[in-house]
Amino acid sequence: MLSGTLARDPFLTFRVDQSGDLGVPLWAFVLLGSPILATWALILWVQVKRKGNAEIALLVGWFISFVLLSFNGAWGFGQEPYRFWINSVIVFVVVAALTLPVGLIPALRTNIPLRILAALAAVLVGASLWNVGGFREYVGQQGNIDFSSPRFTALAELISAEPLAAGLLTAEPCLDPRDLKVVTAAPVAFYNLGLAWPENKNEIDALIEANNAGVLDVELMRAAGVSYLITDTGCPTQWYPAGNSGVAQFSSVEYSTDQGDQRLELWRINQPVPNN
Repeated sequence: MLSGTLARDPFLTFRVDQSGDLGVPLWAFVLLGSPILATWALILWVQVKRKGNAEIALLVGWFISFVLLSFNGAWGFGQEPYRFWINSVIVFVVVAALTLPVGLIPALRTNIPLRILAALAAVLVGASLWNVGGFREYVGQQGNIDFSSPRFTALAELISAEPLAAGLLTAEPCLDPRDLKVVTAAPVAFYNLGLAWPENKNEIDALIEANNAGVLDVELMRAAGVSYLITDTGCPTQWYPAGNSGVAQFSSVEYSTDQGDQRLELWRINQPVPNN
């Protein structure tokens, strides 16, 4: 990390720049974290009353780490503090289970302010449960990818029919490269900007841009290190690269859809032979 920072490594610099707006605002830390903070304060108060030193140390240690991680953009590398906020909340569930005192009920009976704080914590925790339903609804709206569909089944068959030589795989635009990676398990000419950058990033970027625009450019594929191209007669772009020099059909598989029979074709893209 130190070496990459001093050398201004392009990937690390990108990660830091992109994470700059992913911090947790103070208002969100207080307002949205209020169910956790109120519950933490309630348990801490009871532990102070009963002099539970070990539990107090655990609660205070968790809170310090919660603050440091949630606002790491202010003092550290600024790597997605919101994720650390979520992780800290999950850890608090464990901390609460370990520190919830057996003397809570007696304390509530004799201490009115503590009773008010407990009621507030219960209300806030109960109100926050709407997130569960909201998240489930969101996931349901996104839908599922059916990897057992005729198209994906045919795609897996197409790739497994014969061993592939070294090189990357790309496809016609209607085939999502992320789905292509899952189904074929082959190296695909695509990458996640936030996870890792390939050595030939510029060439792959140019290819991704052309593919997204629906442009069939075999020379860009060669420059990006692509050895195989998959086309689909069901795609609106209707690519047919047979007229390009050094491109030959490798194999094909048919599959059925509601619109009729379609065909996946795997094309071999030969790299140019260097001149001696």
